[in-house]
Amino acid sequence: MSDANSLRTLRCPNCGAPIEFAPGQSSIHCRFCDSVIENSSEAMTADDHAHVISGSPDTSAGTGAAPGQARRFVIKMRNGAPVVIESAGGAGGTPGALDAQVQSWQSSFGSGGVTSMPMARPQPRRSSWLGCVIWAVLIFAIVGAIPAIIFASSPQAGAFVQQVLSGNIQQALGTASTIGTRIVIGSSGTIVPGANDSPPEAIMLTTQYPASGGASQTRMVAVSTTTRKLLWQSGPLDSKLYDTPILATTDFVFIVNQQQLMALRRTDGTLGWQDTLADKVSLSLCDCVKLVGTRLAVFTDDGTLEVFDTATGKSQWKVSSKASSPRGLYVLGKRLAFMDRNAKTQGVLRAFDVSTGKETSVQPQCASSNQSYTGYGDWTTPLFLSPAGTEFYMVFGSSPVCVQRWDAQSLKMTWSTPWPNDVSASFDSFQPIFSADTMFLPTQSGLLAFALAAGDEHAVFSNPDYTFTLLATHGADVILTARSQRGTTRYAIWAVNGASGDTHWTFDLGENPPMTSGGIVDDNQPMWLAQPATDGLRVVRFQSAADNKSYKLLMDMVNWDTGESAGQKTFPLNLSTIILSAPEWTIWKNDTMWMVINYQLMAFDFGQNKFVYQWP
Repeated sequence: MSDANSLRTLRCPNCGAPIEFAPGQSSIHCRFCDSVIENSSEAMTADDHAHVISGSPDTSAGTGAAPGQARRFVIKMRNGAPVVIESAGGAGGTPGALDAQVQSWQSSFGSGGVTSMPMARPQPRRSSWLGCVIWAVLIFAIVGAIPAIIFASSPQAGAFVQQVLSGNIQQALGTASTIGTRIVIGSSGTIVPGANDSPPEAIMLTTQYPASGGASQTRMVAVSTTTRKLLWQSGPLDSKLYDTPILATTDFVFIVNQQQLMALRRTDGTLGWQDTLADKVSLSLCDCVKLVGTRLAVFTDDGTLEVFDTATGKSQWKVSSKASSPRGLYVLGKRLAFMDRNAKTQGVLRAFDVSTGKETSVQPQCASSNQSYTGYGDWTTPLFLSPAGTEFYMVFGSSPVCVQRWDAQSLKMTWSTPWPNDVSASFDSFQPIFSADTMFLPTQSGLLAFALAAGDEHAVFSNPDYTFTLLATHGADVILTARSQRGTTRYAIWAVNGASGDTHWTFDLGENPPMTSGGIVDDNQPMWLAQPATDGLRVVRFQSAADNKSYKLLMDMVNWDTGESAGQKTFPLNLSTIILSAPEWTIWKNDTMWMVINYQLMAFDFGQNKFVYQWP
């Protein structure tokens, strides 16, 4: 594993100013006091031990050197930790100060090699003119940022000022370089609980375009969902990074930057640790990054499953599948699982203890009624987890096809029911939905129901003029999207009784298609999405406009009992763009829909019937 830090970042032991070592550079001059800091690989000498000093400006300044006078230092290793040595005329630290400094650095670096020097806040002496110089620089930086704050309304400006005032100069310099940039939010984002009981945060992948021109930069950002404050942004990431899973603990945000697994600190977005994966992860094929307690699992395209400790990034264990291009990684109780193949190319479910990597495997089988034929799953066979995650379901085989329920803890099959021979379905593309006692599966032109307790099956209904997509269940009804297959393509939402198959109600959507992420919204055909709520089914539409300004959000609240709208409400999107694209992603939090539309994060509160948030 490669460490997140390097010796490139430290503070001058003389004045406390931030300095950086370029890659491969062995010495550097402090630009504020002109001191020389050298990184040496030589062993410490007896004389060195007498000249080890604290890295704090308070203690290092009290060595007899004139205020602001340049001095020379050498960094060497002592007991597995880096120490600073005054190499010419410096004073040795007292044993107590020396031990305290070594312990401080050991707690920061562990027992490994040199990674970074302590980022102590500069504390210049009151009597030193150097302190005035440093504060003058800070004031100048703040004053210089004012035009950007006023004229560019940059979200980075507030973060910059806060970083300067709190003494995080190195981070402030990085933020200052991005003030005035145009921020474009991409297709990866999530909303997570704030650290230490603070308000929720939106964590998003962005592309930033400098106001002065030049190459764009890809960065992760975190933004408060209440104050619109930019909480932090990462350093530049791979420019080819367009999509990544985003998972978070209270301490870190985890992303996959091409072939790099990265942990960013939630306090400031700096790199906590990173590791190089065996291969890339194709997110369009597999939900292959899972956070399970204190473990982070990644299943790469070459079939390598590797598990890392979330705090340290240390690899805990890894295994390889026989089949490449994995199609699914699942959490079954305290196990990680995926479908694989054995030597006979038959499907095998392999499950691994999250902590130890100990393997348990089972081979799901689908036998014909007369035992003349036995079918097997394949490495592409999906697992469907119940809402509680206590059991999972599989559909596989060929003449017959079996629907099976398995216990997620014991990996034992509970029941197996044959799929009706006269009912067609695409088993690799459908998704079931669940009520309290039934699992519903879509067919080519209808719906099947399987009792959760014993697996009893019955056909709910069939209509060859339509194809159906399952949306939700509500009471005794199954809510579906119906797409007509005869004549002009039309759409509607149906509520069908899950027991009798009777159509309870329909809500007509005409030729308006369901929303596709990032799809272009035609002027005459608003895209829509449906979201269940306590008092009805919300049908939200996005409508374009020929003048490129009068874009709208339309909302119908469809009554659960009657299927009738309470009356369509219209709200301006307040966007100005040549092409209106549907949201890249949407997340519902209670009555609020968070979405990225026109490269901005927006939130619409349906309780207040208004937009309540927009960033940047």
